[in-house]
Amino acid sequence: MREVDVSADEVDPPPWIPDFAQVAQTVFTGLGIDSWDVRVLLCRPDRIRDLNREFRDKDAATDVLTFDDHDDITGGDIAICPDIVSENATSFHASPAEECLRVYVHALLHLCGYTHSGVSLDSTGATHHPMFEIQERIVASLAHSGGADEKERLC
Repeated sequence: MREVDVSADEVDPPPWIPDFAQVAQTVFTGLGIDSWDVRVLLCRPDRIRDLNREFRDKDAATDVLTFDDHDDITGGDIAICPDIVSENATSFHASPAEECLRVYVHALLHLCGYTHSGVSLDSTGATHHPMFEIQERIVASLAHSGGADEKERLC
């Protein structure tokens, strides 16, 4: 199964939303994953805040939430708030399209089992975070190729 279902809850998808199915195909194939089932919900800040409060005990809106199915197949639910993605893009000096791609890739990596653990410091004191390094390689690759199919491994 190679499915990505997208729905919108009281929000019109902005024109900068990536092709979620194509990005998933590129990421999962690049990571050697053959089968997946992903559901993406685009929602308003109040809806993602409710989800964050219900599932993470955090009473705040956020840009993206990921819920792993914990099944034999890679997959789960991803909630993305375009309003917050756009706000964050401004703060991070990125385009909304690039920031949305970044949070979606981040969520897909979580569905593949990547976590925020493993942070280390090098001899110069610079922080290295394996998941974010993989994420940024993928984002750069997709941004450079315009999201075109990649047959080589991404990490």
